[in-house]
Amino acid sequence: YNGALRVTGQQYFTGYWGDRPLEDHWRRINKISDVFSEDGGSEEGEEEQDELLDPFDIANLPTVEEMMEELPCEEQEHAIALETLAEAYYNAGLDYREKLSDPEEAINIWEELFERLDSSSFHPTTTYQLYRTYLQRETEEGYNNPYCETCNSTYWADQVVLKYPGSEWAILIANPDVLDEEEEAYETERVEYESLLSRFYSKDYQNTLLEVEAILESRPNNPLVCKYELLGAQCVGGLTSYTGDREPYYKALQEITTTCPETEVAEYAASILQQLGISLGGVEAIVEEKEPESSFIESLEKSHYFAILIPVEASSGESEKAKTSDFNKEYFNSQKLRITSNLLNRTHQMILVKSFPNKTKAMDYYTVYTGNREMLIDINSSGYNMFVISSSNFIELFKNKDIEGYTDFFNEYYLSEKSKQSP
Repeated sequence: YNGALRVTGQQYFTGYWGDRPLEDHWRRINKISDVFSEDGGSEEGEEEQDELLDPFDIANLPTVEEMMEELPCEEQEHAIALETLAEAYYNAGLDYREKLSDPEEAINIWEELFERLDSSSFHPTTTYQLYRTYLQRETEEGYNNPYCETCNSTYWADQVVLKYPGSEWAILIANPDVLDEEEEAYETERVEYESLLSRFYSKDYQNTLLEVEAILESRPNNPLVCKYELLGAQCVGGLTSYTGDREPYYKALQEITTTCPETEVAEYAASILQQLGISLGGVEAIVEEKEPESSFIESLEKSHYFAILIPVEASSGESEKAKTSDFNKEYFNSQKLRITSNLLNRTHQMILVKSFPNKTKAMDYYTVYTGNREMLIDINSSGYNMFVISSSNFIELFKNKDIEGYTDFFNEYYLSEKSKQSP
């Protein structure tokens, strides 16, 4: 028997748990009391409530009506709750696979998401992740289960193609090297285009035009087709400047506005016509900017999130999450903000800070975050796209993947109003 050790242990216990009476289940009772006690109030009031209220007394439990009020019964609230649940499932699967190196448990979680939440925006990504995880196991572990129909990458590849034909995930499955091929094709065309552009600048209009026409005829679907057409039109302009008959040049520019609609090339061609004072059929429609109808809606009082879009090739996002967490503890610790991350598409991941009760609170956070030049200097100087988004628009963004569209919406309905309010 060691009396000194006993005294030391007693002091440690008292210092950690406090001077508590010796009784059965004291820790369990205290925890349940904490669950059903209301937030706020003084410490003395909480201690008195722990002493007065019996947590096992039915009278002290929330009523059915009180619990029903907290349920997301409205359609919008229900959709948000399901989306939050899907996000939790998806992130849990990522944690098991990436952090705990447990692909089997990740598969179990994702399969449950696949079955239960097939209408969520995470469903297509989850289906693709199941395909990738099984493929990884088959490649690295030699995994094979002949007694399970769904336990292989082929099954999940078929599911992606069947449920989401033509999607980016289906394209990646059909051709895993599609990105490399697209980049290689673009680079080849870019080199040839710049070579022809140099010849145009040297005023070799005739030969450049012949080369452009040959390329458009042999490779009509190349990624720079509109730029080639504009280069050809400019060559026509150079040739007609010698003859004085500019009509072919005007027609070539007008043709670009119809064959390459809603592109920078078409806008440039239309601006040239406008500067020349030429009004041809269809040109005004291109010159006049028409604001497309946005799929996003302004929701001032709905809950909002702060988002950081990070290119997949730029960072894993872990460093940004850690720095954001430190920032929140330093400046917004009382708000109990959560940080999550998710793959938005094959090129971008999204870090979310959630949630804020309304637009005003979210924009306050945005202002402080983006203005921090100490803790967040690396993030704020990285060029990442950062914005505030409502819970309903977040769901819409995950569905349509329209990053540029939401960025325009954010600039108009959040930043422009913020600038108007500034003195």
